[in-house]
Amino acid sequence: MNASGIYSKINDTILAERFFLYERNLSRNLPLIRRFGGLSPVISAFENKSVIITGAGPSLDGYYEVLREHSRRQDVLIVAADMAYRQLLKNGIVPDFVITCETVARDFFITDDIETVKIKKPVALLAFSCSSHSNLRKWKGSINFFNWMKKGPGFDELWDTAGRDLGFVGTASIVTTQAISIALGCGIRQLILLGNDLGFSSGYYGRDNDRYYGLFCTGDRFNPALSSEKKLLEKIKHYEIIRGNEKFFTNHQFAAAKQWLDDLFGKTEKPVFDGSIPGCSPDKVKKISVKDFRNILSLKKNRRV
Repeated sequence: MNASGIYSKINDTILAERFFLYERNLSRNLPLIRRFGGLSPVISAFENKSVIITGAGPSLDGYYEVLREHSRRQDVLIVAADMAYRQLLKNGIVPDFVITCETVARDFFITDDIETVKIKKPVALLAFSCSSHSNLRKWKGSINFFNWMKKGPGFDELWDTAGRDLGFVGTASIVTTQAISIALGCGIRQLILLGNDLGFSSGYYGRDNDRYYGLFCTGDRFNPALSSEKKLLEKIKHYEIIRGNEKFFTNHQFAAAKQWLDDLFGKTEKPVFDGSIPGCSPDKVKKISVKDFRNILSLKKNRRV
């Protein structure tokens, strides 16, 4: 079996392990799905935009200033992965959309404790139809649901129940792949990826991520924070990624997503820029720095009123 086949099997195994959660969550989400509906109303919001998709990786930390500079432009759309949402808000950045496919309860959307920014524009949630109902209940705005582009026994029944008119989104079982699928299907001008690291060297989450604090900033003399971080990273070093003179590591799920994205970007005609580290393969995307990011977006400066 080739690498693509191996990663496909890993992806399918991850989906199968969580299937009982999909069924339970969907049954609870049906009233929200009937109330808010699917992706159709948001397609026009993406058309001819520079779409920035932010993951929660450490490389996102270097882009907060430039994201704040461009976050109110009419021709720029920011989509945050669920885990990156509070990370952005803490740094004064309000995205246009947040996307989630999390099937277990998390505190992604509790924002009452964040005082660094006031949410002055409507932020919509793009949600997998089988997302955790507990998480969706904590969201204060509108929701647009979608199904996964996954066929076969079990999945077909899920989509029949959810409603096939919601829309179908390709996935490699991580949330940023679903955001990318939506963006590329909506006639965007260009795609920019930030914090979608898909690997790690010395750190796994950005410094303002809640998981960073939960895992690494609550140590004691018996279990120091740095020791906790090292133990986690050692546990998930499944594969190596070599970029020039640097070595990174990744786990099974990120390796599957990276393979899926490399295949996708090898076929798309839209410009794709990646400021993530290590991120996608440099022969599939244009790797960028903060300076490059500013240059890419300097062509249009039509700001929102």
